[in-house]
Amino acid sequence: MKTQFLSLLFAAALLHADGTPTPAFDWQKPGSAADSRFRQFLADGSIAKRPLPTVRDDQLKKQVILLDGKSMPAISFRHGGALTVRVVVRYPEQPVGAIISRHRTEDGRRGFEMGFGSKNPYELDGHKPAGQVSAGKRDSIRPVFGKNAPEFKPGQWYECILRFSPGEMLTLAIRDRQNGNVLYLGQTECSGVEAIIPEAGDGLLGIGGRRNNSKNCSMLAPAGTRIGGITVWKEALSDEELGLTGNGSSAAYNPTPVTRYVNGSTGDDRNDGLSKEKPLRTIQRAADLVNPGDTVRIAPGVYFETVDLARGGTAAQPVTFLADGKPGSVILTAAEQAIREKTVKFQLEDKALGIYSAPCTRAPSRVLYSNIDLYPYTTMEGLKTFQIKNGYPAPENGFYFDEPSKKLYVRLHPSGRYGSTDPNDHVIAVSPPFAPGYNGHHIYRKQDANFFISLRKPTHVILSGFTFETPGSAGVVTGGSNVVVRDSFFKGCRAGVWGFGGAEAVFVENCHYDQASTYDDVLDTIAKWGKTDIQKKHFFYFWARKGVNVDTAKVKNYETGIVGGVAKNWHVRNNVVENSFEGMSCWCVDWAKHFQVYGNLFRRIVDNAVETENHASDMRIFNNYFEDIFEPLSWQPLGGKPWPGPIYIYRNIVTCTPAFQKLANSLNPEKFRPGVFKIGVSGSNWKHKEMGGLDVDQIAALVSKRFVMAPDPGFLVFNNTLVWPYGNLFTTPQPVLGRAIRDFVNFRYFNNIFAVDRMHKLAEWRGSLFEFYANLEVGNDAKNPHLGIIAGDGGLRADSLKQAGVNEKLQLAKDSIARGKGILAFEEPDASIDLGAIPAGTEFKIVAGPGTAVDLEKLSPFARKVFYHPTLIRTAGPEPGRWGVWSDTDLVSLPLGRTKTAPRGARFQFRLTEKEAVTTLLRKGGFSIRILTQNAASQLKVANGKESVEFPLGTPSRDRWLTLEVGFADGKVTAVLDGTALKPAGSDTLPSPRNGGTWYTAIGKNPVYDVELLP
Repeated sequence: MKTQFLSLLFAAALLHADGTPTPAFDWQKPGSAADSRFRQFLADGSIAKRPLPTVRDDQLKKQVILLDGKSMPAISFRHGGALTVRVVVRYPEQPVGAIISRHRTEDGRRGFEMGFGSKNPYELDGHKPAGQVSAGKRDSIRPVFGKNAPEFKPGQWYECILRFSPGEMLTLAIRDRQNGNVLYLGQTECSGVEAIIPEAGDGLLGIGGRRNNSKNCSMLAPAGTRIGGITVWKEALSDEELGLTGNGSSAAYNPTPVTRYVNGSTGDDRNDGLSKEKPLRTIQRAADLVNPGDTVRIAPGVYFETVDLARGGTAAQPVTFLADGKPGSVILTAAEQAIREKTVKFQLEDKALGIYSAPCTRAPSRVLYSNIDLYPYTTMEGLKTFQIKNGYPAPENGFYFDEPSKKLYVRLHPSGRYGSTDPNDHVIAVSPPFAPGYNGHHIYRKQDANFFISLRKPTHVILSGFTFETPGSAGVVTGGSNVVVRDSFFKGCRAGVWGFGGAEAVFVENCHYDQASTYDDVLDTIAKWGKTDIQKKHFFYFWARKGVNVDTAKVKNYETGIVGGVAKNWHVRNNVVENSFEGMSCWCVDWAKHFQVYGNLFRRIVDNAVETENHASDMRIFNNYFEDIFEPLSWQPLGGKPWPGPIYIYRNIVTCTPAFQKLANSLNPEKFRPGVFKIGVSGSNWKHKEMGGLDVDQIAALVSKRFVMAPDPGFLVFNNTLVWPYGNLFTTPQPVLGRAIRDFVNFRYFNNIFAVDRMHKLAEWRGSLFEFYANLEVGNDAKNPHLGIIAGDGGLRADSLKQAGVNEKLQLAKDSIARGKGILAFEEPDASIDLGAIPAGTEFKIVAGPGTAVDLEKLSPFARKVFYHPTLIRTAGPEPGRWGVWSDTDLVSLPLGRTKTAPRGARFQFRLTEKEAVTTLLRKGGFSIRILTQNAASQLKVANGKESVEFPLGTPSRDRWLTLEVGFADGKVTAVLDGTALKPAGSDTLPSPRNGGTWYTAIGKNPVYDVELLP
């Protein structure tokens, strides 16, 4: 069938519509009066003598129906199966009333409807999306109510969509007609609602109101409401067909994506770049030409440019910038070209001190020599003495920029550890100045980046394989959402990837970030100054990069990280973050929401690997490996309420090598030892106006200082393995004893293995109101004043990991006391009843860093669809580095694609974690494959209409990934679970599914790894 759009009105909304069904009803081109197929019902139920008028709408450039607030149009429509209805509407005020309705209020005659309610989905009297579907009876109603949806504005055209998949799902969606953005998408399972009864709504589809019965109509849209289009399909169209993928009508479809080539050595920007023989010279020229679906391949080399991308792709057709060669061979740098290319030489200024100088046009934020960071001194005296204000020690390699003379002075590490002390023997990369803001954190300009994405909408861009070198602030700066940065290096970057303007759904994966060699510099400082009086003068004497004792107008600290400016639904996964001051600081994640950090290797970090402050909400930190980090995890808000939470920390390993003892013992061990968790709220929070504007020492406060509470469900730490012999479990930067005591509420630790030296530095502190459940406490120090506290209710103790049956790889032996001793009371799908991060029979493996990213071309269609699905929560799958998915609250219905013929079967990989649940693995129309779980026992049910075949599954372990293959061709159903054929509970015959149509799978709280249709 020739590609065509459904209608003129929705041409821009659909990417393309090959095979899309023809609408059963499509009102798009009205004349001077309303379509003759409409009947007009008054509020008293009678038929109006005159049809509603149509008027010319300037925005749509066509005639539209004008509602009067006293009546509603309706068309004859009696279809009980799969259905999609779309209405284009503009309200004169905030939306209220029904917009789509085939529904009567009498019990037994209910059907479906969609509109706007204030408190529930039944009374359409407010401004929030609401709707319901029913098989007729009250007890079969399945409602949807978007209580957290955004406010909808008057005078704006919206597309309201209702989609019904019998027995499966009711979907309500609202899109902005102008830019195509999906503003709301809500779903509810419709198990038990297999069809709409013929009597529902008396065979009428109402628009802009509900026909309660033959005597009256209600829930009428207000006078002045405009109807610009009504389309009805007798099929549940996919999200792609409806344009519900996040970009909608603002993104064009490119029927012929191309590959363009860039080569900085042989290219010419006058070429078209469509072949390797005639490449472009600059990445910027390629960025100016890209369309959705295009790929830009960049030859290895050094590119002195800051790319400004103002064109993007779509969810179906992303734009890809791919560095050819091994990861990092394409260097995108903002370094001063003359210095980096050595056309400017460094002159020796002081032979004894090893100080060199070179002319430089700007005050840099960072300087590298052969990728080693030089500390930014603000005075020549500091560079000469390796000390800053008040005698504070600083690293023994650094730079100083003299503004009057426009000279850059450098002094390389005197030990020769990183090679020659002559800068002319190195590649010197000198960055532009830092961004504005107290800590240089107002990052939103092209000059702040190596690669700048100026779009402020869903962009769908993939950047792969680069080295981002010495930008002013961040390697990638994006105002656009749906961006992927993968397989790349960040060198001399204050931050790796930074978002501004609320950029959402950014994935940073398989990258490498460092501030080399920050960790080694700290060990040098400890070795030199640790046993001197300097510690009495400066307790934290090794934190020069924190920005203490410096001129903050000239120097911005190193408290940044691999990402920054995090908004909603960011993912940081499978990266290596090492030899840096922080992994990601409060400057990075201040207002993060639904932020996920997983599968990363954090090691040799001077302060914190992951901070959650100041206001991060719904943040998940899981399946990471933390090694040799001063204090790995931090909950220390400084900005007042809302405090961070909920925070989920699970299935992580935290450990340290013997070399870490130098850092752990660098301070006075009697006064301070680092903790795995830095948790506390200082009195400075109450200085903020919204907290009362109080002095730190004032205890009586409108916002109580008595308790520190993480937002519900709290700060949840479960199934982690912590081997931490050189420090404590907690550091608490707040009063925990005495007159100003603050207690901790909603901090919960369960199913963990804790092999730590102490719980806390204060022997008399008993853990406040921290909640501990079913933890394994490991340690044989009889003098430990906290012995037994962190094991908690139902917990265990052992003198050593070996005694507990935990091996060197931190796996549980068959006879380990940690097996089966956990609790599942908090209903987290990734909680294991086996204690620690590694359930019995599994291993912990990090696949991280450039060159290890998953090859998308090798994934199944399902796996490709979920790979960059931002709202799904990841879970460790059977293949390290690739992730299963689950949904926390809302069920996600995922279209697998339209097939011309019915598949012969399907293959699934999943885990069962819910004791009471119905899980839809696959469906199309009345055909479905489901798992029914009750009291932890499960059965497989394959159904087509009212007929079904059932197979008992038993009670599989929640930590075990199951592989299930179901065949359903030729009227016979077969099932094979992990290679073993299952016997049906009764008959094994069932009508095969009909050919054609879109198949769906549902993603809920049971994690899913893969779903494949078998041809």
